[in-house]
Amino acid sequence: MTASQARHGGMTEHPKDAVEVMARALAESGHMTMAQARVVAPGWLDQIAPHYREQAARPRSIDRDWADFMWTALNEAKCAMTKFPQPNYVISKVAEEAGEVVKAAIHCAEGRETAENVRDEMRQLIAMLYRLWVEGDQVHGLPPIAAAIRKGE
Repeated sequence: MTASQARHGGMTEHPKDAVEVMARALAESGHMTMAQARVVAPGWLDQIAPHYREQAARPRSIDRDWADFMWTALNEAKCAMTKFPQPNYVISKVAEEAGEVVKAAIHCAEGRETAENVRDEMRQLIAMLYRLWVEGDQVHGLPPIAAAIRKGE
């Protein structure tokens, strides 16, 4: 047991933002309240921290790049959810962003666009898909997909 773990009842002290992100993810799963999630989040982080330390020691991989990419897309979605709250045309935006990914990818294949621009368009599409998952589309009357799936289980 490390000194940090001894000071914190056997658990490692984690940055507050890491605990908050983990708690939010646990609460959004629908299996516990935010208060309960804040209590158990440090334990969850203790369980996954060794994996991430081991992963961080390895050379950069495609999987790690993808995880970082997904993280930036989710952060972009959360900013957009605050800046452009519901009601919003999420379904239409998914279609628009998908078309922009296709266009950028074709142009990249033809040498008229950069891979970075394709990545940027992909990030925007993933952000809109996340919004559809979490918020649904209040303009068209579609409930959040995650909630609808949970309700059906």
